[in-house]
This record gives sequence, C-alpha cells and structure tokens, in this order.
Amino acid sequence: APLLEEGMFRGYMLPIMMRVMGRKTGIAVNVVLFGLMHASDAWAVLPTAIIGLVACLLWEKTNSLTVPVIFHMVNNFCAMTLLWLY
Repeated sequence: APLLEEGMFRGYMLPIMMRVMGRKTGIAVNVVLFGLMHASDAWAVLPTAIIGLVACLLWEKTNSLTVPVIFHMVNNFCAMTLLWLY
C-alpha cells in the first residue's frame, strides 16, 4: 500500500495539484483526499490526513518518493504492531 499510495498521491497527483492550484492549496487538497480515501473508518480520516501532510512535506523537502514511502511503511508497521499488541 505505501508504494501505491505514495506513488499516486505524492508522485503523480501532488506535482499536478501544486502546479495548477499553487503550493498550499495543492498540498491541502492532496491531504484532504488522502484522508478521505481512508474514510471507511471515520476516526482514521484526521490522523491519516496528518500522515499525508507529513508525506507531502517530506516529498517536497527531498524531491523524492523514497522518504515518504519509508515514512508510510514505518507508520503502517507501528499501527499494525499496536493493533496486534492491543
């Protein structure tokens, strides 16, 4: 999931959104869409949007998908570990 989601949201959609809408609006729309994509659990939308914001900023800072993908993978690993433990 991290490879597909980051490739789609940060690799493909974000550069287009930033070019068409400007930096702040492009990032904001990307973050909202990323959060809403995880709306099968209403409680996950806001935390997922925050994860999306961090991923956007990491992509922008590094100009690479590698760091956001690793961040996403670590986040998913931690979330799954917590679910397994509790």
